[in-house]
This record gives sequence, structure tokens and C-alpha cells, in this order.
Amino acid sequence: MVRPESLRSYCLKGEEFLQKETERILKLIKPDVLPSESTHQCESGNRLVPSDADNEPPLEKEDAQS
Repeated sequence: MVRPESLRSYCLKGEEFLQKETERILKLIKPDVLPSESTHQCESGNRLVPSDADNEPPLEKEDAQS
């Protein structure tokens, strides 16, 4: 059986590791998120994808009805 003391220290080490990894990943992500250009690209990409998807199904429905 694992002793509570060792289990507690193991959990604390895990939490410290997660915090450090989260901070490291956020530092890597932030440069991509902050520039306004990247958000504009995402917005235009999100708008284009649904419009393409909306245009295709009606054509398929018309073909199926004919």
C-alpha cells in the first residue's frame, strides 16, 4: 500500500509539472494569438467554410429530386 505522504508529494509534483507545462505552452501560443492578422484569417476562414457547405447541399438535393 502506498503511504499517504508519498502519494501527497507525488500529487504535488504532478500539479507543479502541469503548471509549468501550461505556462510553457501558453508562452508558445501567445505570439500566434495576439496579432490581429491571425484572428482576421481565422474569421474569414470560418466564414468561407460554412458558405461553401451551404452552397453544395442544395445542388445535391435538386439533383436528387430530378
